[in-house]
Amino acid sequence: MLLTTINLLQTFKMGLEGGLRMIKYLVFLANFLFWLSGLGLIVVGVMAHLKYSVFSVLTGQTIGYLIYAIILIGAIIFVVAFYGCCGAVRENNCMITTFTVLLIFIFVAELGAGIAAYIYKQEVTDIIYETTKNAINSYPDEGEKGVDFIQQNFNCCGGHEFKEWFSSQAWLSKSPRNNDNVPESCCKDIAEGCGHNIFQKKKQNDIHTMGCIPKVVSLVKGNLMLMGSVLGGIILVELLATIFACCLMRGIRDLDDEF
Repeated sequence: MLLTTINLLQTFKMGLEGGLRMIKYLVFLANFLFWLSGLGLIVVGVMAHLKYSVFSVLTGQTIGYLIYAIILIGAIIFVVAFYGCCGAVRENNCMITTFTVLLIFIFVAELGAGIAAYIYKQEVTDIIYETTKNAINSYPDEGEKGVDFIQQNFNCCGGHEFKEWFSSQAWLSKSPRNNDNVPESCCKDIAEGCGHNIFQKKKQNDIHTMGCIPKVVSLVKGNLMLMGSVLGGIILVELLATIFACCLMRGIRDLDDEF
């Protein structure tokens, strides 16, 4: 009878350990995906920073703060996921508990970043319009490189249209003839003086007449939606990791209690 009881206990223990091992592998897999997502956020954030640094003259600093937040969240996820993997491999209940608590904090941070991105998405047109207006009014004294880069790469000129250059205080102050000139970066084929005498010589066909604001707004909104989708996918992986971590904690606790 005693031998039978011992055998049953051993079988039960083997069953618990087998289930615990399966949960451990699931936690490890979820954390590995979580770790990859953190690495992905860092890469995307750095690339976005390099891409948008020149756009700050039109987009303002808000999108820069969002990018920094993405990089920071990615770095935290990268470290926390590695910590969770170690806890799962070692079956350390304290490490798994700490990992779960950290996941909750990350979830709150991601939620805040998502809300901030959504709010900014609603205000992006007004912000870009205001910053573009200021950039044009101060050109070429400030932001010349950024404005020229955007006009050349987006095939655009001015804010909503090229005529906005003729009301730019800084632009007009550089030369009395600038009331008929636009920057060379507005030209379809850039050459010295290509933006001069736009009306006198009827050269509107030689420049880009569409403004930059609609194009920049479309790009920024599209990338904000992409960031939101990426965060949504990461949150899903995070929820799976949290569920598996809780199951692993309970399994370790039950095994300790039984034996």
